[in-house]
Amino acid sequence: GTVPAQILYGAPYDKFPFGRCISGMLLCGAFSPFRYHKDYTKSMTWKYYVVAGPFSRYMPFNLVGHVVKFLLARQRETVEVVEATLREHFDRMDPAEREVVARWCERYGKTPEDKVRNMAEHIVKSTSKSWEGFMLMIPVLHSDWGFRPDALDEEHSRPGVLLATSKNDILSPIGYAHYLAANYKNARMIDMHGRHMSIVYQMDGVWAEFLADEQ
Repeated sequence: GTVPAQILYGAPYDKFPFGRCISGMLLCGAFSPFRYHKDYTKSMTWKYYVVAGPFSRYMPFNLVGHVVKFLLARQRETVEVVEATLREHFDRMDPAEREVVARWCERYGKTPEDKVRNMAEHIVKSTSKSWEGFMLMIPVLHSDWGFRPDALDEEHSRPGVLLATSKNDILSPIGYAHYLAANYKNARMIDMHGRHMSIVYQMDGVWAEFLADEQ
């Protein structure tokens, strides 16, 4: 979702007139525009380098996307299969991250198991009818988004940008957020402890800070 959000943020007003109504942009675990972020691969693990790096861009017929879809489809056959995979991510959390999760669960009257189950259900539902969105991911990451973050005019740059990122996130590495913070004229970052999903459990604080900026 961080890619279409940025596309709308930077879209020319003659193409997207409602862009003038944007008052701020919150990006959690954001991706940078690979077309302009020349060092985007330096933040990637080898796994994601193969999946979304230059190799995937030049393979014909979106071949890498089809292979990944085939592999992921087998891991998303049932909620129970996805749930087991998610539990592995939770098992790798360090004590500090587990404490954040525990506080969040206590506040909202849930257990970690409830949250894992809920996330698994949403993941299965996200591709239950179509994989089109997933298949477009790699081409869109490498495509022209219609603007350069560092070339936006003053009016487009008026709305503030808040980047929330996790220091140990390998899916959307912190290097992407550093690029965006350096190239959007009105941007700042919040660094959090943990992995990709840790932002979920700290969203109350992120929203509070984002909305405070808009007052």
